[in-house]
Amino acid sequence: MAFDDRVMDNLIKGAHKSVSETIERVTEIVNKYDTQEFCYWGIELKASGELIGAIDLFKFDNMTENCDVGYSIGYKWWNKGYGTEALRAVIEFGFRHMKIHKISAAHNTDNPASGKIMRKVGMEHEGTIKHMIRNAKNHYKDCAVYGLLQEDYLKTEVIK
Repeated sequence: MAFDDRVMDNLIKGAHKSVSETIERVTEIVNKYDTQEFCYWGIELKASGELIGAIDLFKFDNMTENCDVGYSIGYKWWNKGYGTEALRAVIEFGFRHMKIHKISAAHNTDNPASGKIMRKVGMEHEGTIKHMIRNAKNHYKDCAVYGLLQEDYLKTEVIK
């Protein structure tokens, strides 16, 4: 996944160019596990345990109790509902166990499938920011921004 441009083009850092770059990233993730403000999970298939993606909560703001969520799924597993399932689980965890006030996410506007996942879990489109990021290919990308408040999430969960 980390070497696949189809997946990594939607992320700021882009595809890994070497195994050492992947080792460096995994080391960075593992070293951050000791902090209270870092949540990073692998997404795996239940049946086989095969790693198919990753999802994380980041940019925790202690003043507002808000954070962002990001995710990536290997190309082979796109459009199979895994991203929706993973995002739904992380939102549940964030709101119910971490008591996060608001979870936000953004996607490149040329990646509408990611916005579809966000809408499926109840996130609302809040706007589009022009040239919000510059990707690894040095291209500026407009991003659609989504958010979900804990209070709105809890209301909809009571209805279900």
